[in-house]
Amino acid sequence: MKTVQDWQEYSRPRAVSVEYHRRKTSNFLTGQQANISALIGVLQPESVLCMGAGYLNDIPMEDLAAQGCAVHLADWLPDVSRHAFLHDLVQLVGERYACLVCRQAKNPTDYCGNFNLETNLTSRADRVAADATVCGNFEVDEARPPHCRAYLPGINPIFHEADVTQGRAVDFAEQIPKLIARTKSPRKSFAKAITKLRSMKSGIGVPMADGSVDLITSSMVASQFDFEPFSYFQKCILQNFSSGVVEKDKNHLKDWELEFRNDLFRFLMEGHCREIVRLLRPNGRVYFSIETAHRRAGSREWFQPETLPATLELIGTYFNFDFDAVPGILAPEFAQTGTDGTSLIQSYILSAKSPMN
Repeated sequence: MKTVQDWQEYSRPRAVSVEYHRRKTSNFLTGQQANISALIGVLQPESVLCMGAGYLNDIPMEDLAAQGCAVHLADWLPDVSRHAFLHDLVQLVGERYACLVCRQAKNPTDYCGNFNLETNLTSRADRVAADATVCGNFEVDEARPPHCRAYLPGINPIFHEADVTQGRAVDFAEQIPKLIARTKSPRKSFAKAITKLRSMKSGIGVPMADGSVDLITSSMVASQFDFEPFSYFQKCILQNFSSGVVEKDKNHLKDWELEFRNDLFRFLMEGHCREIVRLLRPNGRVYFSIETAHRRAGSREWFQPETLPATLELIGTYFNFDFDAVPGILAPEFAQTGTDGTSLIQSYILSAKSPMN
């Protein structure tokens, strides 16, 4: 029997650059960033949580810093959001360096412990008016990307290595190798996994207090929930069983795979909704965007993602729709997904229904 790779090793971020991820999504998430910026401007939140923040491709960090709110960035991949934030902190604009903290932050000392209050203007409006792009302590290291040698992390942003499905994705994935090892065929592995899903409860989600966040963003997160756990399950099947055994079950596996993936998505999506409701303050708002249709590259046909009905059902179960907050950002948007085709993205502004039982 082959050695089965554990979940922590499987889910560890690949050694690729922030630039690589930006190139893949540069045309995909620009609209999402603009939508979230507009919502921040209207709601003026004191606290924001970006779920599935990843490489910050859709997170308007400059606007969040300018707002002066507490910024929480949550992702189950360790340090990816931190690396992306540091990557973007200092930019070469024309012939001058510009620091996001020095120029944009309403409360720069929240972002950098070495911000020089004595030799720089303390008001963001004054700094922008004076075209001040760095503070008195700025010392550039012209690496790629450039950074400031004096930068000292402050209390913002706050990075959380956390499972935004209320711990369900990680809890289930970590049990997969042992679950499969106790079965005698791939078909029985799927059957056991489905039974397991239907009896599991929530685990540990984002380490924040109940009712503590004004605005939560879930931008294209739901569309990705089941991909990694499902791919890991398939990989463990191939590692645990010989090709001959897998081939023998092949005719039966398609239906089992479909049922398992549908159950897995619903299980994770519900955990995500429950975690949002738990964290949201009364009168807080949620920015939620999902893929509602997809067209593969080279095709003229559009199809509905299989997870869409369950997604909309669970959104309707846990949330009310707010179509009045910022009407302009709710228009459907076409977005290119690299070599994979085109997606139709629908955004919603939501408020939580009555507290969960």
